[in-house]
Amino acid sequence: MHKQLEPSFFSVGLSIINNTELTDISFLNAFFLTTDRLTQECILKFENNPQLDASHLCDHFKDLFELRISGNFKNCGCRGDSIISENLETLENCKILNGGLRISNWTENSEFNISRFSSISHIKGDVEIWNTNFKNLSFLKNLKKIETKHGLVTESVSINIHDNLEMTRFEIPNLKIFYEILEGPFILNLENLHPDFCLSFQEMLFFLEIGASFKNIHAKYCEESRKLKINDYEICNFKSMKSLKDGCMYIYGNVLMDSGDEKYVFKLKSLDGIFGTLTIKNTKLENLNFLDWLRYIASLEDDYVIEILSNENLNIITKGSRTVVVNNNPLLESDDCMLFPLSYQANVAFLGDNCVLSYLLIKCMKEAAKSRKSLGKNHKDSEISKSIKMVTLMTVCLMIAEGPIGIVHAIVTFYYDYAFIIGIARSRGISVSSVPRVTASNAAIA
Repeated sequence: MHKQLEPSFFSVGLSIINNTELTDISFLNAFFLTTDRLTQECILKFENNPQLDASHLCDHFKDLFELRISGNFKNCGCRGDSIISENLETLENCKILNGGLRISNWTENSEFNISRFSSISHIKGDVEIWNTNFKNLSFLKNLKKIETKHGLVTESVSINIHDNLEMTRFEIPNLKIFYEILEGPFILNLENLHPDFCLSFQEMLFFLEIGASFKNIHAKYCEESRKLKINDYEICNFKSMKSLKDGCMYIYGNVLMDSGDEKYVFKLKSLDGIFGTLTIKNTKLENLNFLDWLRYIASLEDDYVIEILSNENLNIITKGSRTVVVNNNPLLESDDCMLFPLSYQANVAFLGDNCVLSYLLIKCMKEAAKSRKSLGKNHKDSEISKSIKMVTLMTVCLMIAEGPIGIVHAIVTFYYDYAFIIGIARSRGISVSSVPRVTASNAAIA
């Protein structure tokens, strides 16, 4: 009796360190660097080579976040995941942070000179700041870009700001780009901050436009931002449909359309975003065509984010209840309650008399997301088999939810997930010959 051993390979990286005479590393061009299949990373260290010019390596390995380059004749980039008071001065003129940025248990005082961060413009990796007395994040005033590498498997938090009890503002004024290299979701967590912590409308709109999701959002809207404009458009304060200005692009407040307000819906023809909730009830409306241009709803309250009640998926950010109520609308022209395009990341719940299908869709999408997440862990083979099936199911769910456009989108994204999962399954000796595949023909039927 014998057990057949199968070879197993994993990336351990490459270290070039403590070479006092090294000046030329062109031999690297002959190397094929294999990255880890989950993180697509290969740890590279170029350290303590006093005659080596390593200033070009950040560009040469621009897609790698785990570069460690220090102590050479010339260096590039800095590490942001191991900052302590003793090495803070190394950030003085640093523009790129590799490995993300992690700051904890620090007090803003003369010892911690936050001006050291002023030159940073690009962070490659996650940002986590906790247990500090920072009032805001304005010390990153020149930060323009954050890149992460999570993909659709881990759904990790990319910006995690938590347990900073004196923080009242976000304030990274020049941040314009969030880029997820592996096309996964960009998730933020704003948790356990000062009770007055707030976001401006401009900051919230930026999060909406990049498709960000929130794990927690312990925030309210900043009072002073109400007076500012978004792209030269005034932010209208909602009191009633009658008093609302005509042609508002953005509205702050809980929008309510009640009986008798049908004659004012023309005022919403240009509406792009609501910083609040939306309720439509007791009207004689037959459709919602006046909301054709509405793209965003961002509620920081605990009420239902959308209620459509007793009348003859949208990109949603909400602090509390992620519930959409669509009930008793006999003349409303829509298939069940999927009134707006919706992705599984929205994580909303539908309530109402015609929402059974939507409820099942959201449920299976959530199960698929959990299943995908488990792939990054050392789970049993049976769970991998389940994950394969759940990705297939989620693909069909997305197509049903998004309609014809979803068919094309689902086929493209499915094969990305399919190839990844099949690779893991086969590496563990699991038979995948019976796994269903989605093609253009059966996708249309689904």
